[in-house]
Amino acid sequence: MYEFTRNEIRDLLIAFAVLSISFAICNVGTDPFGIASILPIVMIGVGAGFLLHEIGHKFVSMKYGYWAELQLQGQ
Repeated sequence: MYEFTRNEIRDLLIAFAVLSISFAICNVGTDPFGIASILPIVMIGVGAGFLLHEIGHKFVSMKYGYWAELQLQGQ
């Protein structure tokens, strides 16, 4: 019933990675060891917030009979 395209999964993973790294840099600066130490914690937060939010958009729109697909801009 709820299907994800290959491009959508790729775009979700790219957005997830970029947001996770960005939030890690915002928290500890550009120290590579600091980024590596906080990144798993940030990924849990981003996963809970961003991914559930975007997947929620998809499920609700499909429930009402619409097609929804996350796409990165500039493609």
